Amino acid sequence: REDNRYLTDGYFGGTNTAWVADSLTTVSFGYRYGSTYNVRRVDLEGKIDTHQPEQDHFERTTYSPSMRYIHTLNWALQTRSKDKTMQLDLSANWFYQGQAMDYSQLSTRDGGADQQAYSHNTTGNRELSLQADVTKSPRNTLSEAGLKSRYRRFTTEVWPTGTDVRRDNFWFSWTINSGYISCTRAVKD
Repeated sequence: REDNRYLTDGYFGGTNTAWVADSLTTVSFGYRYGSTYNVRRVDLEGKIDTHQPEQDHFERTTYSPSMRYIHTLNWALQTRSKDKTMQLDLSANWFYQGQAMDYSQLSTRDGGADQQAYSHNTTGNRELSLQADVTKSPRNTLSEAGLKSRYRRFTTEVWPTGTDVRRDNFWFSWTINSGYISCTRAVKD
């Protein structure tokens, strides 16, 4: 006999706001949050024909809840000079995604604990992105310059207990930086 039960719940929401200071400047800001929660429970009961009646009956319960959540922030500024020949764009984006998962299992044979296992796992993913762009366009020329940077860090940890005393950790980080300069000039025939 096997009995499976599942529970899922979630929430997602956010806001985004733009402020127009004047005809030349705009600022925007946004935040979003989301989460999901899942639980799974499996109860298993069975008989094994071992020809030893005290060992023929067993029960196993597995319980595994998990939660996933995400936060995101974004910000931007766009402004132009009064003569509208130069524009500055700045932006920043950040997010964090996390997940926590547990696993527990208990097996019994004739009412006594036969096997037991538990682990707690966490995962985190963080990223930050920054960008700046300047555009200048006097007469027949278009000049642009910009910088962009992105940083990410990913971590995961596993914490088992019981007879297994291993602990696993894993993480990595990376950064990407870039820049550009561009100049375009109109040529008359």
